[in-house]
Amino acid sequence: MADPVDMEHDACKGLETAVGSIFPQAENRECMRHLYQNFLKKYPGEVFTDHLYPTARSYTQGLFQWHMKKFFEFAPEAIEYLEEHHNMIWYKSFNAQIKKFKGLLLHELVDRIRELIMEKRYTRKMLARQWIDGILPNVMKELNLISNNLKGVKASVSDVDIAEVTILDEWNN
Repeated sequence: MADPVDMEHDACKGLETAVGSIFPQAENRECMRHLYQNFLKKYPGEVFTDHLYPTARSYTQGLFQWHMKKFFEFAPEAIEYLEEHHNMIWYKSFNAQIKKFKGLLLHELVDRIRELIMEKRYTRKMLARQWIDGILPNVMKELNLISNNLKGVKASVSDVDIAEVTILDEWNN
């Protein structure tokens, strides 16, 4: 069995056809930056700038559909456009970050990419240190929304960092 091949490109139909004839099993993915540029030419607006990248980064079907619903509510024809012209898997490339490294030898390129990864990890670590109790702000927001709707809870502590939480009914059972 051959190794799977992923082809990432800017949705160029000629390239897609040519690669498809050589690698028929290849999974085609569309560069999010190119999709974003093309889409916003046809559908400008805050709803699209606010939801297009989060749609691509959605890690669950429900989250993806939630963002797509925002498009549909604002411009139903935008969904048809995406399905017709941008129906591949979307991915975010870091080509823009490494463009300046184009002329480097392979070992120099790999070293620069390693440095970029180190810098990204450091940035994320510094952001995480600002979070209350080490919890992502979006997760904390969701937990607060859920907890506002709770009638009553009982917490039974079993260790310093461990507790069992039981939601109580109207009779405190």
